[in-house]
This record gives sequence, structure tokens and C-alpha cells, in this order.
Amino acid sequence: MAFYETNLAVLAAVSAYLLYRQHQSEKQSLVTDAESGVKSTLGRDAIRRFKRAFFPAYGLVCAADWLQGPHIYALYKYHKHLPETTVAALYASGFVAGAISASFVGQLADKHGRKNACLLYCVIYSLSCFSMLSDDLLILFAGRACGGVSTTLLYSVFETWMIAEYHDQALDAYGLSLGSMFGKMTTLSGVVAIVSGVLGDLLVRSLDSKTSPFMASIVCLILAFLFMSKNWNENYGDNANSKDKDGESTDLSNVLMDTRILSVGLASCFFEGSMYMFVFFWSAALSTVHTAVD
Repeated sequence: MAFYETNLAVLAAVSAYLLYRQHQSEKQSLVTDAESGVKSTLGRDAIRRFKRAFFPAYGLVCAADWLQGPHIYALYKYHKHLPETTVAALYASGFVAGAISASFVGQLADKHGRKNACLLYCVIYSLSCFSMLSDDLLILFAGRACGGVSTTLLYSVFETWMIAEYHDQALDAYGLSLGSMFGKMTTLSGVVAIVSGVLGDLLVRSLDSKTSPFMASIVCLILAFLFMSKNWNENYGDNANSKDKDGESTDLSNVLMDTRILSVGLASCFFEGSMYMFVFFWSAALSTVHTAVD
């Protein structure tokens, strides 16, 4: 077995064991709480329904993102034979679209519904994946812009819907914490990323098609769309457009004057800037090393 497969198997086994231990610990906690009368049967059923409604959809939309993400650069550079500067411009257009859309998608989701925004994510990201079938630069740029907006939606409206639904159902009264939900979301995203990476590579190898992971992403998005349409309730944000709960203005000038927001924003910029540099260069770096070894 190759070095890569050996490491993946060992790390997957260790992670599976840790997840099992965590599951057993949470299960024991539920039993203890039930015996002490803290949680009613009704509450446990509500928590179970809530998790079964949210996590399958969240897993599918994460899979759609992770399936095609590692193959974007390779498709542009080695399959479509685009110049490095054009590939960089395509990536930049996605980042710019994500940054611009981040300033208003939250308010639109609050106004028109978080569930609708999540369904819109499935539609827009499907268009982004379909654009990879084309060699037309205009379509490719439009596709990357759709991808940028989709990324903004993925990392905002899904957890916003979850938080609102959590409070609407008063699940904190039954002992379910938001912290545990976010922890499971992070764990699920990581597991899905590993599985999606392996699956995407298998699709490319078996079908000999660089676009096959993108088509698989569309399948995941369709399934997520159907699942959310059937199982999710709609929820909305506050009616106030530019006021917080205390009636203070939340326009851009006031936000930029808040040192706490600036600190968080700068930390996020440095972290995500480093991450996006890795996302852009890792495929080319691996390809260079592989060529040098050969």
C-alpha cells in the first residue's frame, strides 16, 4: 500500500475511534439525564428530529463543495490549458464576488427566508459546476462569480437557519447546546471532506474525466435541494434593516468604527488570505514535485 493510502487509513481509523468515544460519551450523558428526569421523551424526540433534518442536508452541501474544490485549478490549467494569469483572474473573480455578496446576502436571507437562501445556494452552485463544461472565458468567469456567491451562502445561511430553528423549537430547554451543534458541523464537514476527496479522485480516474467531480457535486446539490424542500421550515430575520436590537445604526461606517469588529475582521483576513493562497498554489506545487520526481 502506498504511503498516502497508509497514512489516510491510519488517520481515518484514529478519527473513527475518537468519534465513537465521543458518541458513547454523549449517549451515556443522555441516559443519565433521562434517569434524572432532566430531559423528557418529547425533548429527546425533538432533538433527534432537529438533527435528522439539518445534518443530512448540511452534509450534502458540504460534499458538493469538497467534491469539486480540489479539481478547479487542475481543470483550468491542465485540461483547458489556460494561462496562469487567467487562472489567477478566475480565482480572484470568485473571491471578489464572495466578498461583495457577503455585504448583503445576510439581509436578503433575513428578509426572504433562510430556507429559500439555502435552496438558492443549491441552484447557484449547480450553475457554477455546469459552467466548468464550457471553454468560453465569459462563462467561466460567470461560473466563478457564482461559486464565490455560493461560498458566502454556504458559510452563512445554513448555520443561521440552524440557529433560528434551534431557538424557535426551544431546544436549549432540553439540554441541546449550540456549541455541540457547531462541533458536530465541523466534524461532519471534515469527514465529508475526506470522503469527497477520495471519491472525487476515484471519479476522475475511473471515468477519465476532469469534470466528473463537478457533475457529482450537482447530484449532491439536487438531493440537498429536495431534502430541504421537504423537511425544512422557513424562518426569517428581524424586520429592522439597519438597526440592531437596541436601535443603534448598523451601517458600514459605524461597523468600521467598532474596534472589536475590525479586530475580528483583520484576524479573519489574515487566516483566510493564507488559506486561499494555499488553495490556489497547492495543486501546482504538487504537480511540480511530481514532475521533478519523475
